[in-house]
Amino acid sequence: MPVYEKSSSELMKDFFKSIGLEGEKSFKRQELFNWFNKNYPKLKKSHLSSELLKLSVNYPSRRFFNLRTNGADDILFRIDTETFRFCTTEERGNSEAPLVIPPDGEEGQEFALEKHLQ
Repeated sequence: MPVYEKSSSELMKDFFKSIGLEGEKSFKRQELFNWFNKNYPKLKKSHLSSELLKLSVNYPSRRFFNLRTNGADDILFRIDTETFRFCTTEERGNSEAPLVIPPDGEEGQEFALEKHLQ
């Protein structure tokens, strides 16, 4: 059961919208932590860090996460340990249309380990 009405994945999308994330614009991990601390303080930094890494196409250990087979978790590109941006179609490794974050309620499953973190 999620801590809030929305899953952490849906709340991440809210964060992306709040900072106007698009194109090459990037954000720092601490910006995400600050936003969540202000708006959703029950979510722990460790959970948010895991979610960031799960969504980052170039994070080597993301294969250990329960990734959705439809590519819905291929959202971010990790520029360095602290900086992230949306990934491009080429970085996602396929020829689909550019990334579009699905509207709320069309996510599918949430982060697989959320129940273990609660």
